[in-house]
Amino acid sequence: MRREPGCPGPAKESIGGPCAKKPVSKSAIADQIGLHLHSVYDDVLAQPVPGRFLELLRQLETASNSRLSKDGM
Repeated sequence: MRREPGCPGPAKESIGGPCAKKPVSKSAIADQIGLHLHSVYDDVLAQPVPGRFLELLRQLETASNSRLSKDGM
């Protein structure tokens, strides 16, 4: 629920009028969740890949290439 802009303080749900809380749509909620997820994961993506992880990827690639060479002969 949200308040209308310019309405002072929290509105009472049982009282109508221009300052009463209005329901927020599911798509608006999903949009807000999406924005928050993007901000969290953008920070993660900006971090460098740890050296140990890169080394493990190199080892996996070498082993995979070696296996392909043996199977291709």
